[in-house]
Amino acid sequence: MNERHNSSLYLTSAWMSDLVRPGRGRDADLSDVGRLHRFVMGLFGTIDSDEPRSAGGILFRTEHVARRSRLLIQSGIKPEPDQRLSVKDASALLETIAEGTRVQLRLTVNPVRRDSKTKADKPLTAESELQTWIAAKLENGFDSLEILNLTTGTLRCGKLRIATATVDAQARVLDGDRCVELVRSGVGRRKSHGCGLLSVIPVAGSLP
Repeated sequence: MNERHNSSLYLTSAWMSDLVRPGRGRDADLSDVGRLHRFVMGLFGTIDSDEPRSAGGILFRTEHVARRSRLLIQSGIKPEPDQRLSVKDASALLETIAEGTRVQLRLTVNPVRRDSKTKADKPLTAESELQTWIAAKLENGFDSLEILNLTTGTLRCGKLRIATATVDAQARVLDGDRCVELVRSGVGRRKSHGCGLLSVIPVAGSLP
């Protein structure tokens, strides 16, 4: 469990409406996940790495809360001070991810399967396919997966449309360390475009 004790985890949130910068033209449009990625990375200053997102453990997604759009960021380093942001040290959460614990999950992923002939990524659309794909991505850390809500959509990145599936589920922790690894590293592809962030919260009264 040394990884849990020696590493920090921060959760940062902000209302998207508070992040728009009037007068900045196209740069103010954070509905484009390419621009949103650049905005998120800018919150952390300079990260001395060829892969700064991965080095900083930075993942993000947008979600709707009370009819408002919210940006949620997870990171292994603390963002620079910004009055628009709410920053919480969530390191203690990692200690609650123990074998046998029943947890709630939320995840937005880019569900694709590579075509063996064309080598192109084909988005999965059938609900049964999506459920099987999601279960396979989580099986190293969780079992007894129960999907409560599954919605599909797309994210805009320039002229590109990125297929997404957002999942609310419950599951049982099968291997605590592997769960922590999934939380820290994210799930699937397009992690620079608002996919992959796995939120895990113990169900009340379920700690072993």
